Amino acid sequence: MTRERRKLAAIVALDVVGYSRLMERDESGTLAVLTAHRTERLGPALGSHGGRLVKLIGDGALAEFASVVDALNAAIEFQRAMAGANLDRPDDDRMLFRIGIHVGDVIIDGDDLYGDGINVASRLEGQASPGGILISGAARDAVLNQVSAEFRDLGKLELKNIDRPVQAFAVVFDHQERSGADAKADPAVPASGAVSGVSSIAVRPFTVLSDERELQFLADGLGEDVIALLARVPGFFVIAKASSFEFRNPDVPTSAIARQLGVRYVLGGSVRALGNKIRLAAQLADAASGRLLWSGQFDADRSDAINLQDEITRGIVIELQPALTKAEIAVIRRQRPESPTCGKGSNSVPATEGWRSGDGRPACT
Repeated sequence: MTRERRKLAAIVALDVVGYSRLMERDESGTLAVLTAHRTERLGPALGSHGGRLVKLIGDGALAEFASVVDALNAAIEFQRAMAGANLDRPDDDRMLFRIGIHVGDVIIDGDDLYGDGINVASRLEGQASPGGILISGAARDAVLNQVSAEFRDLGKLELKNIDRPVQAFAVVFDHQERSGADAKADPAVPASGAVSGVSSIAVRPFTVLSDERELQFLADGLGEDVIALLARVPGFFVIAKASSFEFRNPDVPTSAIARQLGVRYVLGGSVRALGNKIRLAAQLADAASGRLLWSGQFDADRSDAINLQDEITRGIVIELQPALTKAEIAVIRRQRPESPTCGKGSNSVPATEGWRSGDGRPACT
């Protein structure tokens, strides 16, 4: 019986975000762009850090490294190169990659590799944000203090077909995980890459509660319009469509979106047909806790799609702004050290109606 050949390797798995959508729009053009990125950016990044391309899988690729440090440096170099390539391209024309990295035991079969190490890297890649890198706890321990990057703890993730939770970290490097962001809608974020410490919001796609293709186009248009309007609200960072619209699955929890996009608030909702009318339900949630901050329902005539979009978008933003303001006031109060004279001095101001501190007492300003 032939003995199985095994080795320990750092595995990098990557693929294109929204590849099916890109191919549906332009098969030849998408394939040409993908081939160019592989040749001009992926190949050099692997080569300069001693990596080997194991195989190409449709829009994805699998690579191995003897060193986890080299694997992560190659991944960062590639994502930096992609950020530069996408810089001047329209939002909808950008090709974004997501990357997963794990270190583990693999089975050698000729030039191919198999095993749990491959599976974990591939599943982590599927959870990474557009333009981002997700790394397992084991891999992160091997590179700590050896690369120019920081790590945002995502906790233990339940990964498909992996029978144990896997500790995962989002890698934060110098392009700040913004390769998928529109510069106008997503201003520069702090060097840590996380914008949860500022007024930041992501608008996930509205779920369509029917099979009407026309309604899906309308729902996406509404989401884009809300993003554009919220981007004009002073003091708010708004995640662009290319990143937030990757979260179409309504089962993905708000907290997971918060971790991957680094936002404080998430707006979502649903669209359904009611005869000749459309009903949109929208909800604003605190991203970390999932607590509902505001909800609204809008009915409109569907006979004029453009006016319908404008009407509902304006309604959402008008209703949303007071809730966002109240939420920001609440955050400021929680962050401010409690004053021993709260409620006693002449400068004390009662809390905004309906908003209280974490222990249930009215908060001071």
